[in-house]
Amino acid sequence: MAKPSKNKAHIITSVVEHKAVIMTCGHLDSLGYAETTFLPVDVFGKVKLKDLENAIKDGTLLISIMYVNNEVGTIQPIREIGKLIQKINRKRKKKNLSRIYFHTDATQAIGYLNCDVDYLGVDFLSFTGHKIYAPKGVGVLYARDSSALIPQMDGGNQEGGLRSGTENVPYIVGIAKAIDLIDKTQNSELLFTKKLRDRLINRLLKIPGIKLTGHSIDRAHHIASFIIKDVEGEAVVLMLSDLGIMTSSGSACTGKTTSPSRVLTAMGISAEESYGSVRFSLGRNTKKEDIEYVIKKLPEVIAKLRGKISI
Repeated sequence: MAKPSKNKAHIITSVVEHKAVIMTCGHLDSLGYAETTFLPVDVFGKVKLKDLENAIKDGTLLISIMYVNNEVGTIQPIREIGKLIQKINRKRKKKNLSRIYFHTDATQAIGYLNCDVDYLGVDFLSFTGHKIYAPKGVGVLYARDSSALIPQMDGGNQEGGLRSGTENVPYIVGIAKAIDLIDKTQNSELLFTKKLRDRLINRLLKIPGIKLTGHSIDRAHHIASFIIKDVEGEAVVLMLSDLGIMTSSGSACTGKTTSPSRVLTAMGISAEESYGSVRFSLGRNTKKEDIEYVIKKLPEVIAKLRGKISI
């Protein structure tokens, strides 16, 4: 392994990123290859542009901000960040400073928001296939300038020498087809999914002691997340599961952890409250009847857990 440079690369990301980013940055820090700044977020889970701009310094090499938070659904101002970085890069060029690369994790945005890399102003964009109904275990990394990348592993020289290993051709074909289907069905599906999400949010907010987490407007079409007072989110998840309703408490990616959600904590929500978090994720197979079923059953589950009724 090469020795870390005396001049560490500076990375900027946020405290609400997926663990794939958080832990990678932490690993690079621990090896001495990088220094990472983790930006705070506001009460809606949004990064502030001013905080990001203030964090940039001469050694900043990479900025990585997720497009949509996977837990609360808040949309980050990726296009605005892209414009800011482009402006800063023009100034850095005049000073002979290295350019800043911009990456966004678009896993929860693909299929729902505009992911055109020129529109966003990103250098790298990544997403996983199973969120768009491709097979699990395949994903995409767009690189505007592949010369900025180095191989993760050596070997067979596949993927243009960037990632050795035999390509999983059926899965690659599967994700290509899934992307093609997005282009053909996106507009009509988006409007329907948003309508269902809004129906779910508006009706559930009528339940006493429940509040929405994440931004009320700048949120993905398919995510609705709540804090339910005086119940444990995991208990709600289990009881809903018995009724045929699949949901999660916090992030579905870290469902086995018992510690408070770091995303909710970063948003200023107490540990006690965060244990009452419940997250609903809609998709192309979600029907109006499904939403009405949740609207009917969730109040009964909450009342049962609060000891007010038996079901």
